[in-house]
Amino acid sequence: MEIERILEKYKHLMLVIINQVGVTDWFLREDLLQEQRMHLVQLYRKGVFQKKFENIDDYIFICLKRRVINVLIQEKRSRYTSLNKKMLDSEFEYIDFLIEPINADNYQTILENIITYITSHLSVEEQALINLYFFKNKTLEEIGKSNNVSRETIRRSIKKIINEIRRWYR
Repeated sequence: MEIERILEKYKHLMLVIINQVGVTDWFLREDLLQEQRMHLVQLYRKGVFQKKFENIDDYIFICLKRRVINVLIQEKRSRYTSLNKKMLDSEFEYIDFLIEPINADNYQTILENIITYITSHLSVEEQALINLYFFKNKTLEEIGKSNNVSRETIRRSIKKIINEIRRWYR
């Protein structure tokens, strides 16, 4: 098939691009190679290789390099430390360090305190939103339609209420 020939033809170019951006992590290199292969397939399906370009290799180089850079930007934004990763020079995991175990009695007390706060400090409308969203499992769209407002308005209102409860609980 022609796509396999194209993938083989540009394999060296893909490796050159990855080396240019300085990726040394093996897993990330493999991810980037796969992303580039998928991008070549997309370009093939769009008919780029059937068109008569004067410098198609230069065009492909730029497309693949942009794809790698975009993936690296995305990867950097979403990079986080796993909570299950061992802390340096420690036998504990991050998750153990960050949260203390909650027993059932403590959980029940916390929940009762939050419900008391909701009923005593929130307006009737805010209580209704919390009830519909968390206890009646209504979607934001369903709540918005019943109140003649947008889904986004409901989302912001619920987020504001949750932040208020969080501030109170701390």
